[in-house]
Amino acid sequence: MMNLIGSTSERSRSFNERVVLQLIRQYPEISRQEIASFTKLSAQTISVITASLIDKGFIISSGKVEGRRGQPQKKLVLNGAGAYGVGINIDRDFISVALINFGGEPIFQREERVSFPQEKHAKAIVCEFLSEAADFLGQNWDKVRGIGVSRPDYMEEWIEQLGINSKQRNVSVGLEYWSNDAFEVWLGHKFDLPVLRENDARAAAMCELFFSTPPLEHVFYLYISTAVGGCIVEKGECLEGASGAAGQFGLLYTKTGKYGERVLEALSLTSLQRYLVSNCNTTFDKLNMLKDTNLIHEWATNVVEDSRHAFTALLALINPSEIRVGGRIPIWMIEPFASALFTMLESEVVLNTPRVVPANYTNYSGASGAAVLPLYEMFAPQTSILTLEQ
Repeated sequence: MMNLIGSTSERSRSFNERVVLQLIRQYPEISRQEIASFTKLSAQTISVITASLIDKGFIISSGKVEGRRGQPQKKLVLNGAGAYGVGINIDRDFISVALINFGGEPIFQREERVSFPQEKHAKAIVCEFLSEAADFLGQNWDKVRGIGVSRPDYMEEWIEQLGINSKQRNVSVGLEYWSNDAFEVWLGHKFDLPVLRENDARAAAMCELFFSTPPLEHVFYLYISTAVGGCIVEKGECLEGASGAAGQFGLLYTKTGKYGERVLEALSLTSLQRYLVSNCNTTFDKLNMLKDTNLIHEWATNVVEDSRHAFTALLALINPSEIRVGGRIPIWMIEPFASALFTMLESEVVLNTPRVVPANYTNYSGASGAAVLPLYEMFAPQTSILTLEQ
């Protein structure tokens, strides 16, 4: 039987404050009157909440809404310097760090390619990048709300399939290190900040969700990197499932296995690199956005067709209105990939065809998604905060 749990007035106040913040985020220059209309809360309640948010430095009252009857209403906007999040994305072949402000602007980004990061090397890179980030923010470093970490689930799996030589020296030690939360524990002690971790696809989707205007409702986020992941966004929240594994699109199987037994391999940048080497006598790093879009479309047409059964299952079970494509795939490659995917989906005439569009956050999306984690935890209007702990 479902547990019916109540809410305290304190939790309700916190939730209402988050709702108001999110409305201001999604509708810049909104007025208090408009917020009251959206939320169905009283004008007095909205006045109290917005005054508190201004005092805390999270929003700014700026200018007036013109052209309306009655007394002009003050515009409310987010204060970008009100809070910050730091994000670290660790993948099988690189480490990146991003700093994102309260308005969703990535203001600091660093990346280093490293083939399967070993513990010592990873810590050295992160310390260097975070030191640079702290210098960049200066006195505002005190407004950092926490550190987010994103990395793939099953990071120690499918190494051979994704082109990483597991026989190289010390890789087995590295695999063992990334199979637990030792890095996050070290990070929290080292920098004395809260640390949150999510898989890279879910973190990127949360970034998209938190900063999207208008709000996202029925969206599937497809994360293309060394491997492929996904996240289901339904009515403004990322679905978790029973054990937090909802949306693991990459685990589904392909039709023939020609480009990889599972979708996580077939749709990946690893797959693209193999295709380029085998069929075009070139490599990923040599591609040119001015002349190679047809080449990307050709690869995408092949791999999405081999993943047809997985996408059919996705459409039938989730029924998304939109598929957003992000991750480490360069922005110029997303359009030809999206075009090939939409064409294949459109041929499934029984099912509604969702739009296929680039994610708003693509460059450094793993690190930006990680940076959003502490901001999402502290400021997003998650319905879970209304319930009492059992």
